[in-house]
Amino acid sequence: MSVGEIIYILGSKLRTLAFIFILFFCSESELFAKKINKDSLIKILNSNSADTAKISACLVLSASFKETSSDSSLFYCKLAAGFIKPTTFPKWKAKVNLFFCRLYNYTMGDFSTAEKYVEEALKYAIQTKNSRLIGDVYLSRGAVYGSQGNYEKAIGSLLKAEKYFTVINYQIGLSSVYNDIGIINYNQQDYKNALHYYKKGMNIKAVRNRPEDMASAYQNISGVYYDLGNYDSAFHYVDLGLKISLMMGDLVGTAMSYSGKAMVLRKMNRFGESLKCEENAKKLAIETGDKYMIANCYNGIALINHHEKKYDAAIENYLLSIKINKEIKARKELAEAYGGISKAYEELKNYKNAFNYYKLYTELNDSLSGEKIKKNVHDIQIKYETAKKEKEIALLNKTKTQDSLKIELQELQVKDKDLQIEKRQGQIKYLIVIAIILAAFGIWIYNALRNKQKANSIIQLQKQLVDEKQKEITDSITYAKRLQQAILPPDKLIKKTLPESFVFYKPKDIVAGDFYWCEVVKEAENELVLIAAADCTGHGVPGAMVSIVCSDALNRTIKEFKITEPGKILDKARELVLETFSKSESEVKDGMDISLCSLNTKTNEIKWSGANNPLWYFQNEIFKEIKGHKQPIGMIDLPTPFPTHTLTLQKGDSFYLITDGFADQFGGPKGKKFKYKHLQETLISNLNLSLDQQKLVLNESFDNWKGNLEQVDDVCIIGVRL
Repeated sequence: MSVGEIIYILGSKLRTLAFIFILFFCSESELFAKKINKDSLIKILNSNSADTAKISACLVLSASFKETSSDSSLFYCKLAAGFIKPTTFPKWKAKVNLFFCRLYNYTMGDFSTAEKYVEEALKYAIQTKNSRLIGDVYLSRGAVYGSQGNYEKAIGSLLKAEKYFTVINYQIGLSSVYNDIGIINYNQQDYKNALHYYKKGMNIKAVRNRPEDMASAYQNISGVYYDLGNYDSAFHYVDLGLKISLMMGDLVGTAMSYSGKAMVLRKMNRFGESLKCEENAKKLAIETGDKYMIANCYNGIALINHHEKKYDAAIENYLLSIKINKEIKARKELAEAYGGISKAYEELKNYKNAFNYYKLYTELNDSLSGEKIKKNVHDIQIKYETAKKEKEIALLNKTKTQDSLKIELQELQVKDKDLQIEKRQGQIKYLIVIAIILAAFGIWIYNALRNKQKANSIIQLQKQLVDEKQKEITDSITYAKRLQQAILPPDKLIKKTLPESFVFYKPKDIVAGDFYWCEVVKEAENELVLIAAADCTGHGVPGAMVSIVCSDALNRTIKEFKITEPGKILDKARELVLETFSKSESEVKDGMDISLCSLNTKTNEIKWSGANNPLWYFQNEIFKEIKGHKQPIGMIDLPTPFPTHTLTLQKGDSFYLITDGFADQFGGPKGKKFKYKHLQETLISNLNLSLDQQKLVLNESFDNWKGNLEQVDDVCIIGVRL
């Protein structure tokens, strides 16, 4: 009996006791709380757990309701605050106040209440000396003051957050800091600095590849185009952001995107569509309790009322906006409401009210956009950059004293060794006690191990037989892979005929049901390149066998029957596949879906036909799709001829042939399918990259989405640029 066997069995007996020991003595239970479900968290609240465990459970519950129910989120925040005592660690006091701040600022749009909580959070965070926590509080503090239009305090807080995040290289936090600094510069019409900071944030977001981050980036870019008067581009980017927010189920982000889209539509004189967007945004804002967004929607609806000469309705909506903006201290939006209501009263010839509100507008607007504030914000940024450089110089000077410090360190190490010797002597005493306990357990389990050894010998023999059989099967499948690869066209052939192209081929198993096919045919003075992406029934060995039959049918159709028109190729291939399977005594319903293209390399004329699978192409950078004929290459009732579609593309245009494996892959934050729409957006956003770079992006996107989940199907995508 080995020592390893003794420890293994002892560990299994003591596992429960160890778990109780960890729970009893561990004061930091936040990570544990986050890994269990809501019912388990609620049980913690009703148990005799430590107050810190209950606070952590409340905060996790509050965060889980943030996007769906602001009332529930606020309830659990208040419950967490109830567990705080004078002796509670400052870290927990800071976290609870920070949760309150973010809830009131981002979800409920109540900036004045958010300010109170963020200042309280900062007081406790500084006591912890935790760079991550202090940086998070300064980031939220900058967002709160930015929402109020207090840009000097906002920029000061954000630069402090950058300092703390830089120390610990916290990239996610730095991305948020740069984004918020860009927003402040944008609000002051300093578009050059705004774009500079947006790009710094975007560089970090691109590495993280998270859709919710890209949604906010699209909104920011849309805002710049909006103020530059390029409304078509503004509409394009805000609509992309809206689609991502809808896909992610982000209620707050969706409301913001609808409101931004409404602004652009107003500038494009599409007032009916703009009103619908504002109403959608207001409905979501009321659902989440976001006061800032509610007030913003009232402003937008009032502008549409004004355009439609419904001045009384406009005034009514402006007054609702003014009331909320005063309450939450949203000074920039309050100034806009004052200006709008002044114009409405002027149209009604109520010059007294028009003058009074115009006076309020000018006073508040001057305080927001004055040159003094702009200069102060710029000066703060300059001073911060200068201080960073001075700190770097000081760090270089500090290295000169390292030699003297090394001598002191060596002396301390000698003293530390003496302490280590004393410590080891104490540890030896404890080890002796543990050894006695292990020996006692060893005697108790010795007989049990002897009986298990016989059973283990039998199991080991059976395992050896299974391993040998598995190796034989794996070797056979690996050899089958070489046979299947023989039907695939060489990369050199594809690159020679189509230099700007890629084939993204990712089998699920060693062999695959998906395959790609390419032939070059001379026809009169023209050269035709026939290329296809095919998906045969099943995957693995059965799919590979079907793929060989289908590939042979395509080759015979071209070489034996001299057919080059895609629709007729598919008709003949179906006939040949059915002929092959008809030799079987049992009915075989296997076949394939395919996207087949014929390219005339001289005229750039494309002829295409598809069985269930589509053709995607970009003409003048505009995405277009031709859907496949709704029938496979195989046995079906009442088959119809496959149609051939003809189109002429220009140099620089591109097309894509796909199977369904990429879109059907499960993964992402919610374990859902990638879907065709998401795949289209990925190709659209990377259209300007080279084809080789696009292949790398597709591979990275697929792996990131799949994560640790199993690949569900074979994947094949072919891209060609003329």
